Amino acid sequence: MKFLGPLLGRPDHEKPVMILPAGWPAEDATVPAVAKRKKPLSEILSVFR
Repeated sequence: MKFLGPLLGRPDHEKPVMILPAGWPAEDATVPAVAKRKKPLSEILSVFR
């Protein structure tokens, strides 16, 4: 995905990645408290028109 950084105007030292969960969690799975803290969409979303 070398095209993505320049396309989005990101610096060379940043590397775009995406994590896609697959499957279902175990019955006894727990979610860390830090994962439950959500940033506002305005902090994580950039729209280029």
